[in-house]
Amino acid sequence: MAIVVTRVPNANAREPADALFSVQVIGKVERRDYDVFALRLEEMVRMHGKLRVFVELVDFEGWSAGGLWEDVKLAFKHYLDFERIAVVGESEWEKAITDLSTLFTAAVVRYFDVEDKESAEAWVRER
Repeated sequence: MAIVVTRVPNANAREPADALFSVQVIGKVERRDYDVFALRLEEMVRMHGKLRVFVELVDFEGWSAGGLWEDVKLAFKHYLDFERIAVVGESEWEKAITDLSTLFTAAVVRYFDVEDKESAEAWVRER
């Protein structure tokens, strides 16, 4: 599986900064990777409203055509459901993809190099 949920918000989270949804995106993302991921995301949005999202790209290779289509559909469906998104990656093209992703969300999106992972988590939780 290329999308792994690593942390979901605590059921008692009261502040948006406490509603942190964390995922690792590993390798190449396929359409089937969204089957479980989308359900978890939907559940967290229902429970908490707006989420803050922490994304860690690990050996990221992009998407298959089906994976990209699922990602775009999910982004449009949840256009207003994210407050902040921190993306941690390893390359310039991952930064470019992150910059492009701002077209698909109302959230504040920021890219961090892998060396700044702790700063990314601090930023995404900032009030």
